[in-house]
Amino acid sequence: MLYAESAPALMELQSRWAPAIQAAAVTDLLGRLDDSTSKYGFAGLVREALT
Repeated sequence: MLYAESAPALMELQSRWAPAIQAAAVTDLLGRLDDSTSKYGFAGLVREALT
């Protein structure tokens, strides 16, 4: 839980955490694309296209 005492404090908090959250989201997305066990991963999509 986070607390920001004002709108400017909230904006500063968001600007500090945005790069870390964005990096985590991109890392998660890349991990899902590389999941060979799922039909929704990149390997699964290629497998579906070839069959």
